[in-house]
Amino acid sequence: MSLIARCFALYIGIIFLAQAQVVYAFDEDPALAVQIATAETPGYIQEWVSTTPEHQVRIKRVYEIGPEKTIYISMVVSGFEIDGHRSTDLVGSFSIIDPNKKQIVNIADEYIHKHVMPGGKGGFVMLDPAIDFTFEKADPPGFYTFKAEVRDRVSNKEAVGTWQILFRSISKPDAVPSLR
Repeated sequence: MSLIARCFALYIGIIFLAQAQVVYAFDEDPALAVQIATAETPGYIQEWVSTTPEHQVRIKRVYEIGPEKTIYISMVVSGFEIDGHRSTDLVGSFSIIDPNKKQIVNIADEYIHKHVMPGGKGGFVMLDPAIDFTFEKADPPGFYTFKAEVRDRVSNKEAVGTWQILFRSISKPDAVPSLR
């Protein structure tokens, strides 16, 4: 890897704002991994595609949600290989399992990333397309598991990532009313 590519890759990172901040920094030879990013707005996707790799995208992750609320979901992959043309060749699947352990969404091999990587190997990519999912009042309350599977067709490796969100059938109020 050239010195320019190393310097370029050292600045690539994503910060997921959750209970604490986690920084995903460049690793020259990481294992293939997929993380599920969840947010209340699709703004992070626009930020992701409109900034340079040096810019750290901040995603405020969703831990719980109420009825009639939409969550914006994407799959972020690291540790991928590139082919002789410096291209990725990733394919992903996505599923949602409800609190009763019933699979309610299953989308196989529809999420793709096949692009030339100007900086070479390393960093993070987001599979296309992102997913919008709306919880309805009739959905059973409890923990929903989002599962992402990615296959790197260059290295023939696979990875799985999950994220859980608590769905409450009654939304919590945004603010506590005054007792005055």
